[in-house]
Amino acid sequence: MKENPNLYVLHCNKCHFKRFSKGNDIDDLLQIKQSDIPRNIPKLDIVKKKSVNAPNKKRTKMFKCPNCGFTVKAYKVENVEEEIEEEIEEKNE
Repeated sequence: MKENPNLYVLHCNKCHFKRFSKGNDIDDLLQIKQSDIPRNIPKLDIVKKKSVNAPNKKRTKMFKCPNCGFTVKAYKVENVEEEIEEEIEEKNE
């Protein structure tokens, strides 16, 4: 059985553009800049008398569709071959 490298699918819901990528061949796509999402409000550290920011949540990378210009999100493809093989073996027993 072969190992599944990190494989991503880029899919546009508007024009149905679809591309599979390993993550290193996306130089031709335009990445949309996004800011991180704050998780909590800043809190006051009583000892240092300074505000402490909570860690931000990272967002998934978004790209511009080369066909229509709509936003395209990268989804990670899971390795489902092992699950399928297990189901086939269970049916054969």
